[in-house]
Amino acid sequence: MKITQVLALFVCIILIAVSGITDAGEKKLVNVKVPLPDDIKIAAPAEDIPKDIAAFSGVWEGKDIGKGIGSVLVVEEINSKEAKVIYCREAWKDERGYTSDAWCYRFKAIVTPEKRQIEFGQAQKQPSTFIMGNNLNQIKGTVKKATDTDKLIMTKIK
Repeated sequence: MKITQVLALFVCIILIAVSGITDAGEKKLVNVKVPLPDDIKIAAPAEDIPKDIAAFSGVWEGKDIGKGIGSVLVVEEINSKEAKVIYCREAWKDERGYTSDAWCYRFKAIVTPEKRQIEFGQAQKQPSTFIMGNNLNQIKGTVKKATDTDKLIMTKIK
């Protein structure tokens, strides 16, 4: 084999290995089986917003405390007043036999810096509030529904 062929083969092997690592990292989102949109774009937050709010930017994953239903929160854009988010839930079936398919929706969230929180879903009658944890890598959330309130803990994964 010529040197160029060996180098080309080596580059191909490296590219395949690196793409496998990237895929493995991306599949972390799939730990929660939700139909994430293909057009997710996370914009870096402005440098002049509080770090407690800027920390929301990115991808969060967690489960409902008690029910174990997985959720994903993607904060695509955020400033001191509002955010663009995607919120997703896994498919589930409860003890009464009620079921829901997995879903993802985009929301415009209200940001309240002094409370370290974002809120969305009021128009859909499922107000959702997420509060930043002290370590900036965990958020606690509540989703109020007609019959009960889900409580979640989510960890930043990207």
